[in-house]
Amino acid sequence: MKLTSTLAFLLLMGLYACSENDVLPNENKANESLAVLKLMQKVCDWQLQNPSERINESNEMWERAVFYLGVMATYHSTQEQKYQEAALNWGKENDFKLGPRRTHGDDQVIGQLYLELYDNYHDPKLIEDVAIVFDNMMNYSWSGKKVWNWCDGLFMAPPVLSHLAKVTQNQQYLVYMDSLWHDTYEMLYDEEYQLFYRDNRYIDTVDVSGKKIFWSRGNGWVIAGIARVLDQLPKSHPSYEKYLQVYLEMAQSISLLQRPNGFWTSNLLDANIYPDPETSGTAFFTYAFAWGVNQGYLDEQIYLPVIKRAWLGMISAVNEKGRLGYVQQPWHEPGPVYAEGHQEYGTGGFLLAASEYYEYLATKETAD
Repeated sequence: MKLTSTLAFLLLMGLYACSENDVLPNENKANESLAVLKLMQKVCDWQLQNPSERINESNEMWERAVFYLGVMATYHSTQEQKYQEAALNWGKENDFKLGPRRTHGDDQVIGQLYLELYDNYHDPKLIEDVAIVFDNMMNYSWSGKKVWNWCDGLFMAPPVLSHLAKVTQNQQYLVYMDSLWHDTYEMLYDEEYQLFYRDNRYIDTVDVSGKKIFWSRGNGWVIAGIARVLDQLPKSHPSYEKYLQVYLEMAQSISLLQRPNGFWTSNLLDANIYPDPETSGTAFFTYAFAWGVNQGYLDEQIYLPVIKRAWLGMISAVNEKGRLGYVQQPWHEPGPVYAEGHQEYGTGGFLLAASEYYEYLATKETAD
C-alpha cells in the first residue's frame, strides 16, 4: 500500500518505528501460548471478582459489556465453561435487553454479547430485543442523520448489525450498517493521517504543539470494530473491500506510532503531552493487529514485532493479583493516565488481544 507523504516522512525520520531487535529476549516458544493463556485467565478472574463501581449503572452498560466480550474471548480460548456461564448470567441480569438509550451505540454494544451467546445456545430470546431495536431504527429511516457521530460508535454498534444479519439472513441490516458507517467515515476520517477524529469538534482543532488530535482509544475502538464487522461479513459482500481497505490503512498508520516500550500514548501524534503508557488503546490495537495476522491480512514479519512489543508492554501493567493498570478513564479525548487506573473495558480489550495472540501462538506451535 502506498504511504501518504506524512506517513512516509514519519517512517523516514524513524520517529516511531521500532526494529524487531527491540522486542524482547528469545522466549521458550513451547510455553509461550500457555503463558498467554494463564495470564488471560488471571486477568479475567480478577475482574470477574472485582467489578468496577459505577455511578449510573444503566448509562455505563457499555463498560461492562465490553468486558464481557473479553470474557467470551476467554471462554473461546480456554473452553472453560465458567466463563460462558458468567457471560450468560450477566445477560440474564439484563433480561437480554439493550440499554435504555435505545438508539445510542453505547447501549447497543451488549448486543454483540447476546449474539455470541446465541451462536452457542440458539435461543431466540437472546436476540429478540436486539432485532426489535434495529428494526425500529430502520423503519424510522435514521440513515443520513449521522447516528454514530463519535468514532467509538464504530465499535459499539456495527458488529451487532453484521452479526445480526448473519444469524437472521436479513441483508437489510447490512444495508443499514453500511449507510450509517459511511456517514461516520465521511465525517471523521482524516485521509492524510489515516486516522479518525473522535468527533467533529476535533476536525479543525490542534493541541498545544500545533498537531492534530487523534485519540488512541478512539482509534482503537474503530479498528477493532472493523475487525469484528469483517468477522461476520461475507467476503462477497460489496462493502467488504472498503472495510478492509480502511482497516489496512489504519493498521499501517497506527503501527508507525507505537512507542519503543510497546505502548501507544493517549495522544497518538504527540507523546510528549501525555507521555504515560495507556493500555486500553494499546489493547484494542493489539487485538486488531493479531486478528489481521491470523486472517492473513497483515504481513507477519512486519506486524508480529509490533504485537510482541505491545503484549510485553501490557503485561508489565498487570499486577500480581491480575489487575490491569494504566487504563485511561472514561473520556472523549487524550488525557492523563495513572498506574492504578483500571476499568472493565480496558480489561475487555486486553482479553480480546490475548485471545488473538494466543490463537497465533498456538497455531504456530502446532505447525512447528
